Amino acid sequence: MSSACPSMSWLAKHGVSGAQAEGVIYELRKTGLPVNQIPAVLQSMGASGVSQLLESMDREDVQSNSKQVNVNINVPKERYNFVLTGAVGLSLYDEVRRDSVGELGAYLECACGGVMACSTCHVILDEKLFELVGPPCEAEQDMLDLAFGATDT
Repeated sequence: MSSACPSMSWLAKHGVSGAQAEGVIYELRKTGLPVNQIPAVLQSMGASGVSQLLESMDREDVQSNSKQVNVNINVPKERYNFVLTGAVGLSLYDEVRRDSVGELGAYLECACGGVMACSTCHVILDEKLFELVGPPCEAEQDMLDLAFGATDT
C-alpha cells in the first residue's frame, strides 16, 4: 500500500479522484511536504481549500498550455493605451491577479474578487470583437446595468 493512499482516499471522499487527486498531491509535494504529512494538511485545508487549489492548478494549466493573445487596451479618460498579453481562456480577473502591480491592475479594480458582483472590471469592446464574443449573458447584463459608462458593446 502506497503512503499516498490515505491522501487519495481523503480526496476521493471529498469528490476529487484520478488525475486531479494526483495533481493535488504533486502540488503539495512540490512545497517539500513529506508524503506522510499530506493527509493532515488536506484535513486542515478542508474541501474548500482543496477546491481553491484545484482552481489555481486549472488557471496555471491554462496559462502554460494556452495560446497567448495580445489585447489592445485603451483607457480614454487617461488618454493611455497599452498592450496586454494574456492567455486564451483566462478571464480579465485572472490576468489582473497575475499582473496585480502592472498596467492592467492599475485600471481594473476587480473589487468583488472575480465573482461578477461589482462591475468594476467591465470593458467596452470594439464592434468586431463584440461580434466575435457575442452579447453578455443575463447575469452580466444585470451587472452592466449598474456600471458607470457602460455601452452597448
